[in-house]
Amino acid sequence: MKLPETLRAAIAQQLEEVATEAEELGTVLALDEAVITGHIEQLQRIDRMAQSVRGLASVIAAKEPEAAVHQVTLSALKDALSAALFGESALKECTADP
Repeated sequence: MKLPETLRAAIAQQLEEVATEAEELGTVLALDEAVITGHIEQLQRIDRMAQSVRGLASVIAAKEPEAAVHQVTLSALKDALSAALFGESALKECTADP
């Protein structure tokens, strides 16, 4: 089932808002030196989550989602989407791009 473009755009917008909120949360937390010292890995996870959500938003919003998968910058997300879309053999192709 193909999603209407207006629905894809609305989903992408909501995902962008979630990514922005996650980034803002990470920024606020990173202003506290104690949080940075004790929770740097968790702050990095918040950043990766925001990147993942933003990557999903870009694929959903794209006029050609299949092509947009190749533009995803977070490699774990790109690999997962490529495997789902093109199969496991496509991972080598997708990850070999410069």
